[in-house]
Amino acid sequence: MVVCVNCGEYIAHGKLFIKYSNNSYKLLDCPKCGKIIDKYIEYDHLNIFINIILLKKGVYTHLVYNSDNEILNKRLKYIVLSFEVYITWVYQEHLIHLIRSSSKINIGMINQIADQFSIIDFVFKQNAFWQYCFFIQHCFLEQLIFLKLVNFTFSKYLYHGNKNSLKIFENTLLLSYISRLIFPILMLIWPYDSSIIIPSYIMKWLTNYYIIESVNLIINKKNNYNMFFNKMLLSFAFAFLVKVLLQNILMNSAFVIMKSTIFPLCGWDFHVYNVDIFNKHRILKDFINQLVLC
Repeated sequence: MVVCVNCGEYIAHGKLFIKYSNNSYKLLDCPKCGKIIDKYIEYDHLNIFINIILLKKGVYTHLVYNSDNEILNKRLKYIVLSFEVYITWVYQEHLIHLIRSSSKINIGMINQIADQFSIIDFVFKQNAFWQYCFFIQHCFLEQLIFLKLVNFTFSKYLYHGNKNSLKIFENTLLLSYISRLIFPILMLIWPYDSSIIIPSYIMKWLTNYYIIESVNLIINKKNNYNMFFNKMLLSFAFAFLVKVLLQNILMNSAFVIMKSTIFPLCGWDFHVYNVDIFNKHRILKDFINQLVLC
């Protein structure tokens, strides 16, 4: 099956080109709009990458629907995950630095939350290896949970229903991660001070638009185009919230299990750091930390 990159016509048993015996080929035209079904077959990798950054609908359609090869191999997935781990790690460190360097606010609830020694604070008391282990599982679970939520919410809007929808959304989200990682990385070039940390977080949240728009580009919206995007924004807002809640539950559950198993073996005593795992303000602090890092 193929999809026209111009008009979005779904061709169930169509072909993109005809190949001749002398290794030449002819691109086929769309039966609906009369234009070439997929012009991106002849584009080089640099032009395709630029079009990904510019959120061109045609290139997303080409890579997600019309590519026979595995467009996002395991190596690229690991590279994207590594960059996501690095950005999350640095931004979380910046957030802790900002909280510690800021003056106390005379508001009871805020002080109770800020003064709690959270799981994130405990992680940063460990060496770099354990910090990396924490953030790599954090980012992996984040991407996995979000993929499942997006697939559950939007699979019915694909061109061919639920068939292979998980793979389609996995490729789409990874393409969007390539775009959204550029701006936070550029923001890290500025000096390590509080004047740039807050704008960096704002920029990181704005880059989530790439995720929303990338999913919007591959969905068939012929009958309800005008109202669909507003519905998508609400769905993604709910998905972001559910993702953070699930991550917080998993992180706290893992910490409770590790408290009685791994910690004694490693000689860690979390009571030294006064981590009250059932304190509501501590849980809220971890929730806020993860919400900022979305």
